[in-house]
Amino acid sequence: MAFRLRAGETLPQAVRGVSEEGSTPAHESLKGVVRAYEAGAPLAQAFHSQASGSEMERLAATVETGLSTGSDLPSLLCHSAEVLSRKRSLIKEAQAKITESRLTAVLLIALPWIIGAITYFYDPALISQGLSSPRGRAILASSAGLWIVGVVLIASALSTVTRGRSD
Repeated sequence: MAFRLRAGETLPQAVRGVSEEGSTPAHESLKGVVRAYEAGAPLAQAFHSQASGSEMERLAATVETGLSTGSDLPSLLCHSAEVLSRKRSLIKEAQAKITESRLTAVLLIALPWIIGAITYFYDPALISQGLSSPRGRAILASSAGLWIVGVVLIASALSTVTRGRSD
């Protein structure tokens, strides 16, 4: 919209032009703004009526600020777009780190079983010898207990990181 305003279009023309450029939810919200404006609502009120997401709420607040103060609306819109772009980038980065953490957790949980399977594959007698003595069974039982404690700790750590996250 900022580029259209700088090109000389009025705000309603810029909103209409941008709304016709795509079919994303944001474009559909802008089409709703155009419909509300054409129905007689003031432009700031039309923006607030369609402000369903955080991006549209920010756009509505930016337009309202620009209209009410008479400031440079294209500059405000450009600044708002930069802030939203940084926010999206940070969200994507956080999602990538969460995915990496989940994969690491799966690897840590599966690693003892993988090592046990490889050991059994190369020398099945080693496992059976270890399980034949009371000391070997005690080591296996304590290892299983520690593995369960590790799984619980990893799951709780991941749940605190991902709690309240919207996908």
